[in-house]
Amino acid sequence: MHEKVSCIILNYNGEKFLKSLIPSIYSQTFLPYEIILVDNASSDKSVDWARNNFPDVRLIVNPKNLYFSKGMNEGIKRAKGDYVLCLNNDLKLDREFLEKLLSHINLSKDIGMACGKIYDWEGEKIDSCGQEISMWGSPRDRGKGKREGFEKTEEVFGPGGIAALYKKEMLEDIKEGENYFDEKMKIFYEDLDLAWRARRKGWKCIFVPSAKAFHYRGGTTLRKRVKGPLFIYLSPYFKEQIILNRLRTWRKNSTMKEFLSHLPFYFIYEFFLFLFLFISSPLHAKETLLKVLKNV
Repeated sequence: MHEKVSCIILNYNGEKFLKSLIPSIYSQTFLPYEIILVDNASSDKSVDWARNNFPDVRLIVNPKNLYFSKGMNEGIKRAKGDYVLCLNNDLKLDREFLEKLLSHINLSKDIGMACGKIYDWEGEKIDSCGQEISMWGSPRDRGKGKREGFEKTEEVFGPGGIAALYKKEMLEDIKEGENYFDEKMKIFYEDLDLAWRARRKGWKCIFVPSAKAFHYRGGTTLRKRVKGPLFIYLSPYFKEQIILNRLRTWRKNSTMKEFLSHLPFYFIYEFFLFLFLFISSPLHAKETLLKVLKNV
């Protein structure tokens, strides 16, 4: 294989995770053409550690936290590869992860995305086998919490933002203006939005179970391990982002038939999101509701 892959890591105060992730990238059976570390104004020693230990890593140091969408776009715009591997910082990769994804993304011209089998940090339970849309209208990680299964190479709705391989050709085809991920969404649902836009243009995503990685869920956003729904641990601002980005994703991408088929469940789910937001911050809940009504 002679393909060039640009590996982009988005980082915020993730020094302890980078110490596992970057060595695992350099240990790949297929080495990326370049590694780009996009740092969102970390206050720890992430940048110094990377610069001192891996001088070949290209650094993009942002003066403030640009969150996921804009931060990842900064990396993709500078990427020189024909493929882009987008990674959270709280990962470690099996040695064949990139090789397996790359070999399968080229099985067909209409495959533009690929994802692997992501386990929890200890490798005991499945964290994600790609994304699908639940009946509640939210992205759902296939297989999450199960100990086995999902051994079939198959098409899935899209890759989660944890670890996704994209053809640069596809990203150029679906970008909005100069942006690949929707920067108005900042963080949450931006991966579902990108996959949905790609599917609307005829691109597919393939799930490759032999491509394995390990994820410390909650490490990127909260920098601690979480159990149960991530939403309940988030700040009021992040809860607001999820509610608003759900609406934006569906407005942008769904057909009327798709939306109506999910409508009752969508509103039930939305009720509980607002309930949790109200419990944590009544004022924030009121402001978010006004924003939702303004955009309906």
